[in-house]
Amino acid sequence: MPIKRRPGLVSSYLYSMASVIIIFFLIIGTLLISDELKKFNRESEITRSRAIAEQRELIKSEVEQIIDYINYKKSLAEKRLRNLVKNRTYEALQVADFIYRKNRDQPASKIAELIHDALYAISWDHGRGYYFAEDMNGTELINRNNPELEGSNIINLQDSNGTYLVRNIIEVAKSDASEGFCSYYWNQPENPGVLVEKISYVKFFKPLNWVIGNGKYLHAEEETIKSEIINRVKRINKNSRSRLILGDWSGQNLLTTSDQSATHSLQPTAKIISQLIVTARAGGGFINTQSPDSENITTVTKLRYCMPIVGWQWFVGAKIDLGKTERLIAANLKILKEELRKKIIHISIALIFLLLCAYLITRLLSRKIKNNISLFENFFANSATQTTIMEPEKLSFVEFKRLAYSANTMIEKRLKSEHALKKSEDSFFQVVENAHIAMGICDKNGRTEFLNRQFTKTFGYTINDIPTMMIWWQKAYPDSDYRQKAIDLWQKDIKRVVAGEIVQSRLWFINCKNGSTREVKFNFTPIDKRYLITLHDCTEENRIARERTRLERELNQAQKMESIGLLAGGVAHDLNNILSGIISYPELMLLRLPEESDLRKPLTTILQSGRRAAEIVNDLLTIARGVANKKENLDLHQIINEYLESPEYCEIIKEHPEITLKTAFTDNLPPVLCSAVHVKKCLMNLINNSAEAIDTNGTIEIVTSTLQPDCPAVNQLGLKPGGYVCLSINDDGPGISDEDIEHIFEPFYSKKIMGKSGSGLGLAVVWNTMHDHNGRVTVTNCDIGIRFDLYFPTAEKSDAPAFEKNMASLSELNGKLEKILIVDDEPLQREVARQILEELNYEVVDVSSGEEAIVWCRNNRPDLIILDMMMEPGINGRETFAQIREFRPKQKAIICSGFSANDAVEETLCNGAGSYIKKPYSIAELGTAVKQELEKEE
Repeated sequence: MPIKRRPGLVSSYLYSMASVIIIFFLIIGTLLISDELKKFNRESEITRSRAIAEQRELIKSEVEQIIDYINYKKSLAEKRLRNLVKNRTYEALQVADFIYRKNRDQPASKIAELIHDALYAISWDHGRGYYFAEDMNGTELINRNNPELEGSNIINLQDSNGTYLVRNIIEVAKSDASEGFCSYYWNQPENPGVLVEKISYVKFFKPLNWVIGNGKYLHAEEETIKSEIINRVKRINKNSRSRLILGDWSGQNLLTTSDQSATHSLQPTAKIISQLIVTARAGGGFINTQSPDSENITTVTKLRYCMPIVGWQWFVGAKIDLGKTERLIAANLKILKEELRKKIIHISIALIFLLLCAYLITRLLSRKIKNNISLFENFFANSATQTTIMEPEKLSFVEFKRLAYSANTMIEKRLKSEHALKKSEDSFFQVVENAHIAMGICDKNGRTEFLNRQFTKTFGYTINDIPTMMIWWQKAYPDSDYRQKAIDLWQKDIKRVVAGEIVQSRLWFINCKNGSTREVKFNFTPIDKRYLITLHDCTEENRIARERTRLERELNQAQKMESIGLLAGGVAHDLNNILSGIISYPELMLLRLPEESDLRKPLTTILQSGRRAAEIVNDLLTIARGVANKKENLDLHQIINEYLESPEYCEIIKEHPEITLKTAFTDNLPPVLCSAVHVKKCLMNLINNSAEAIDTNGTIEIVTSTLQPDCPAVNQLGLKPGGYVCLSINDDGPGISDEDIEHIFEPFYSKKIMGKSGSGLGLAVVWNTMHDHNGRVTVTNCDIGIRFDLYFPTAEKSDAPAFEKNMASLSELNGKLEKILIVDDEPLQREVARQILEELNYEVVDVSSGEEAIVWCRNNRPDLIILDMMMEPGINGRETFAQIREFRPKQKAIICSGFSANDAVEETLCNGAGSYIKKPYSIAELGTAVKQELEKEE
């Protein structure tokens, strides 16, 4: 049934008011005519013109000063770049030289790998800066930007201009200076497909025969200069209210950054920037623009001047606000407004009259409106509790009828929304149920309403197991004290959350249903009258953190031992020189004394004491590490059995007869790569420590076992992947306190009486020996006693035992007056060697430095040279022998040193030296070495 058209409320009101408004604007249109506005605009234009004429030269001068500064900074780009790449190359050479000197006892391949890893890891300038290195054959060794080139020979690599990059670099390295600059085109890391001019500085690294360098793109340096210019202009603007504008031809305002948010309204609009770009492309000039003032009250004339920056596609502009002029115009406008205000008062009187008329008309309509509104009031009062439908036919106006239809539609949509809300709640519970973190919901009375699937998976409990929070606390925290602490903090946190405070998550140890314990962080969130509790399982990540702490502690221990080792090595070297006289002179005197002399016994005692002191010095050299001991593939069981038959072990058993020693050997134990002498030394130290720790009757047990490559202990100890053999020494003594166990491997850290029951070096020798064998040693306090575990890497196969040359008798060591040159910086050592060799019928000459030896050898021809490896000041034994071999290629020599064999010794032996003997040496050791070398065929 069609609705009968009735007059609407809105249309009736609008028709009535439209008549009043039309009359009002007809009245003010006749009063506010253009005479006043034309006069005001004419005077304002004259004022603006004068201000513009005065400020044109000012902003032009500012722009030209910035242009001059930019041109100056551009001229510095290449000079700065060259200084930067040169300094970076010197830094790389310092890193490489430090690693080389630090690890010179390591193989050259190992040193090269360490230098590669160190320089490869260094980058700067957002990844654009990196180091490269080539050998003198053109093989790429280091290239962070193009790692695929590493290991390839790129001697014929050309850039886009046909320049041979690597050949030029090698030519610079071969020059007299061994360093210099190279220029070529290369791809950028952030844009590999684009070749950009790059300037590099290279330098020859002689120890590895490498060329090391780095480069930087000239374009990148220009970007740095641009950044400095932008910052300079920002600082100028900060002090001059944003007078300057800096942008590029793409329309970007280079001065608009987050730190200029306070003056954002003063920045030019996109339209103005477009005008500046057009003007700059045309060569520069002035621009007049109109824009609102800071309060958006009136329009302000702004004068801008801009100039281009050639080559960069930038422009620099400056602006001035003709503020004074605008304020004068604003004052005139204020006067004009005052005049208009008076006129408006008269207009308002007429308007009031018209409004009174409209009010009377509205009153006539209000009665009908009131009846319609009452119907709506009843509708809305009932719709809150029940489904109510409006009857549009009872309403008087079309607008109310439409509103009634809308109200009925609203009821229908509300029913749909309630249905959607219920569906949303179901979805929420599905999300919580399938979440990957444990969640639970309880009400404010502590009753459990919901536990998701992850909760049950993590802790094992279902909602039937913990229907209330009290039961949860009892099951999760079996310890009553710990449980009470958890309850107290829970209640305290609830009060803080209710008060609006932020509560940090807490870590608790939770007892699971299967009896295991997990580390869990709790968070809870109030939701209406419930609490949503989330439980983050931190067990695994905390375990990883503890493992990281353990590894850091081991690294600190290794660094500490390395520092102490350097000190011990120097002390051992000096002591060996001193002990030479204590050992050698008694031997010489015993040779010359008759058998019945009373002096033979004290001299023998001195000799034995000196040799015992030399053994302690050997321990110091083991602590110094870098000990080049010969390692062989040996059977660990055979080494243990040999030690158990040695005099050292018999002496320990003699002193501690109440001790019982047991062995438990694993069958088919694989061979290990080791030094038998040092393994026996470790056994002696550990068994001696265990025997001294046991007060009365006790047991020491030696156990061997194997570890598979995938054994967790291998990763936990930081060992290289592979198979290992574990040698364990257990005792049932009192153990070691937690305070002492962290320091027991440090030299001289001992609870024993120094000099009576130990030197304080035993466990330090064990620690360094295991690290020199690429293994580890650990100590563990057991329920009874303590256990030391030594981990040795397994070997592929067992080699035959090393052949040891028999020491010749003294009568067979006499010489035939061969001429021997002794080179040593220690006067005592020269004198000892002289007397031994003269006793053995040799003609002896001694000098105190390598330089003297070279001069003497140019004028004389010795049959043999005895070289000390470490001499200060001046050149060392290796350099001395190398220079002598240049003019006497077949010169024979033997090496002696108070330090253990190292890379310098090995290099000298490879260059032609016959053998190496360690100070302090005996008459037989020195005589045998000299005799064997002299008898070699040339």
